[in-house]
Amino acid sequence: MAALVLAVVAVVLNTLYVEKIKSSVNEDVFTVYQFIRDKKANDRISDRDFTRVQVPERFRASLVRDLGVIDQTELPDFVNDRLRIPGVEGSLLLKAHFVAPESIGPQRQTRAGWRDIAIPLARNSTPPSLRPGARVDLYADIRMGGELPVPHLVMENVTVLSVGDEALNVPETADGRFSYNYRKMSIEVTEEEALALSNVERIAEGGFRVAVRAETDHTREHIPEGGIHPTILDIIQRKQREPAPDPRRRTLN
Repeated sequence: MAALVLAVVAVVLNTLYVEKIKSSVNEDVFTVYQFIRDKKANDRISDRDFTRVQVPERFRASLVRDLGVIDQTELPDFVNDRLRIPGVEGSLLLKAHFVAPESIGPQRQTRAGWRDIAIPLARNSTPPSLRPGARVDLYADIRMGGELPVPHLVMENVTVLSVGDEALNVPETADGRFSYNYRKMSIEVTEEEALALSNVERIAEGGFRVAVRAETDHTREHIPEGGIHPTILDIIQRKQREPAPDPRRRTLN
C-alpha cells in the first residue's frame, strides 16, 4: 500500500505540474531532492543519497504543501532519519517516506474472483498521461524467429490501478521539461489473464508498452470479448511446445 500511495503522489505531481515546469534564469527557484540510489526501509539517509533539482518558486506551495515534497528548508529535519518506506533511485524525496505504512490509509481490497498484479514496463516508454485510473492498451515485443522482435497487442482497454518505481528525467537545458518514466504498473485481471501475462513477460523482449486511451474511449476493436488477445494465447502455446535448447549443442567462440 505504501508503494501505491507514493506512486499516486508521483503521478499527481507528474500530471498537474511536471509538464508545465520550465527552468528560467530570470525566475527564483527552490530545491527539491531526487534519490540517486535505492534505499531500503529503516535505512538512514544523508545528503549523499540525493541530487538537487531546482524548481521555479511559483510551484512551492503546490508541491510542498499539497504533495509533501521536501524542499531545502525542510531537509535538515529529515537528514539522518530512518526511512519508513523504501526510496527508489530517481524518485523525489517526500514526507511520505517517513510515515509508517499502516498510517497512510486503508489498503485496496481486491475484488472477489480478480487478481491485482504488477507488470514491468519497457524502459523509457511510458507516456506523460499514464496515471492511476487511465485506460490503456498493452503491447509486448515478441521475437517470432526473425532478427527483430515484433510488437503484439496483448490486452485492450485495461484500467491502471497504480504506477510506480518512477524515474525522474531531469532536463539538461534551462528550457527543458521534467517527465517521469514509470517502471511498473498494476492492473486488475482474472486468474487466467494473470497467468497468461506472466507467460508473456517471460517470452517478450523487455517490459510491456502502453498506449493511453482517451477517457471516453471504452471500445475493444481488436478484442471484443476482452481478456488476452487470441494471437497471444496461440503464441504462448507454440512457445511452450518448442523443445528446450540443448546446452550440449552450444559452441564456444
